[in-house]
Amino acid sequence: MPDKCDQMLGLFNSNAYKNRFPFLDYFVPVKSDEPIKQVLDTLLRDAIDKRLIKKISIALPEAFLDLQRLDRYKIYSNKAFVETEGLSLSTVYNFLNNHPEIDDPLNKVKIIGLDDQDQPTTKANSLYDFFVFETELNQKIYTISAGSWFLIDSNYAASTRAKVRAITDLTSIFSFPSMRFGEVEGAYNKRLQQENPTWAVLDAQNITIDEPNQRVEVCDLLTPENQFLCVKKMHRSSTLSHLFCQGSVSAILLHDNKNYQKAIIAKTQRKNDNLFSPVPVFVFCIATERSGSIADELFLFSAINLLNHTRTIERLGYHVAVAKIPIA
Repeated sequence: MPDKCDQMLGLFNSNAYKNRFPFLDYFVPVKSDEPIKQVLDTLLRDAIDKRLIKKISIALPEAFLDLQRLDRYKIYSNKAFVETEGLSLSTVYNFLNNHPEIDDPLNKVKIIGLDDQDQPTTKANSLYDFFVFETELNQKIYTISAGSWFLIDSNYAASTRAKVRAITDLTSIFSFPSMRFGEVEGAYNKRLQQENPTWAVLDAQNITIDEPNQRVEVCDLLTPENQFLCVKKMHRSSTLSHLFCQGSVSAILLHDNKNYQKAIIAKTQRKNDNLFSPVPVFVFCIATERSGSIADELFLFSAINLLNHTRTIERLGYHVAVAKIPIA
């Protein structure tokens, strides 16, 4: 035990984390017993009372992990409830508008996931856990995510947003049709392919790499111009993390693995014989009901993650772009 304790103390005092996670120094958690937390919670309540739509959004907490069984959401407080296929800021605001008698929505309103048999797929979480909100206080930037507040270095936040804005935005080029409210990504991808017959659908068509249990999804759709379209709703930071990771892993395998290249060509039925000319572009297509650009509307944690994976992909000689999919 003494040796193990010495090892753990050494790791605790080490700065080695800065090699992989340098951004951690720019985030300081706000403890639950700090007086400023009450002030920040008040700012969040004010934003909700005013039905603000800027720098505020809804994201699923980690309790909502079993999205395969999830059929719909139930928003409720005492006897008041509504069930909805999709969860968004406007859905929550509409519920609150219809039930003004709820005096403390952040804590008294709950959300639970249900399957198609009316059985819970998650525990009931307070509405407080779903809000992502960024605000300024005393010339400092704070953000809440999954029920926890963080103080963010202002210069770092600004530089991060600026770097994301520098990523090519193909929203106007693609002009994607709106994703229907509650529509799953798979159904939307098939609809996109029907409107663009030359595109190949690779959603859920995993490729086995080396070992039987190593299965990789290339992307959701592949265009003849070697645009690898990766589609995901802006549900939560971890969902987008999976999206960005999917892109960078696929890019690495495309660069390094001949069998991976052959499998892509086979699955696309030779719609794309040459996967490298033009130069591959990994396009992160993010569905959101928010009105701003992807660079401005991404959760800050997601923006940081996007930059990290962008660097990985660009080192391989490929390009990265983003595109917004509106949600009707």
